[in-house]
Amino acid sequence: MPDSARAEIVASPVFGRHLTDHMASATWTVRKGWRDRKVGPLEPFTLHPGTAVLHYGQEIFEGLKAYRHADGGVFLFRPEVNARRFAHSARRMALPPLPEEDFLASIEALVRADEQWVPLRRRRRQEPLLTPFMFAADEFTALRVPERAVYSVIAWPAGPLFPSGHNGVTLWISSRYTRSAPGGTGDAKCGGNYAASMAAQIEATEHGCDQVLYLDRTGGEGNLEEAGTMNVFLVTGDGLLVTPALGAILDGVTRDAVLSLAAEFGLTRSVGASRQADDGAARAPSKHPVRSGGGPLRLDAAGGVSARRFSSESKRRGRSNSTTVPQP
Repeated sequence: MPDSARAEIVASPVFGRHLTDHMASATWTVRKGWRDRKVGPLEPFTLHPGTAVLHYGQEIFEGLKAYRHADGGVFLFRPEVNARRFAHSARRMALPPLPEEDFLASIEALVRADEQWVPLRRRRRQEPLLTPFMFAADEFTALRVPERAVYSVIAWPAGPLFPSGHNGVTLWISSRYTRSAPGGTGDAKCGGNYAASMAAQIEATEHGCDQVLYLDRTGGEGNLEEAGTMNVFLVTGDGLLVTPALGAILDGVTRDAVLSLAAEFGLTRSVGASRQADDGAARAPSKHPVRSGGGPLRLDAAGGVSARRFSSESKRRGRSNSTTVPQP
């Protein structure tokens, strides 16, 4: 893409409309495990009509951003937490868990290849959104645990998700639909959860609201659970930070960060009763602890985490891309 066209998109991004120039990818088979790790030009997938994901929806994804700091460096916020959640989602959907080092390496490799898409001056909500995803790729229409899976990472400049921009959103409390149930897939980040939310989102839009706020049961009475695209927090007049417990909802990375920082802002955590166990307090500490003013993973010129696990195929104007990941 010409530099002028890229600069125009980055300056005024529309959420989800434009993808960056490259993608990271890898494949898994039951016999050979993870292989074919690479970064190359963004290109379509070719799928057989009998591919498992098209029939049974075995797909998971993640979402995180790359941030440009004042010194020109690019940072990721707690990506290893996204990696662990991605592995949890994979196990829930009977997909092969991707090793954490591969998750981090693929993210870093893509950011290096497409660093030009990270705004030079940090603009709120204009950083590229990185989307790792995985799907069952068997050419086999009978229902079974997949024997082949495809993993990829794409990215796009993320403008405001809602028409109201950054001025807050209106919420419609649904009495007809629920987001999840005990033992279901609510704590996995899988496409089916979001597809199932579309009917409730239509209902919210018809009532003039931006998003749905779900309860844990239908009928109009129940406990708050989460909104369609985010976890929910309430702040009371006496300084309580109230949020639903985990168990049947998504373990948000931002949720965990907010709870970790609550005391620094004079708030007392109050996590609601769970329909299953809330393991938030027992979770292993982050490799990059949450702290005010610190804790991110920096992508430095030396190669950072483990980007050398993913090789770069990208070429630009007949020469190697300047952000090529070092070869193994």
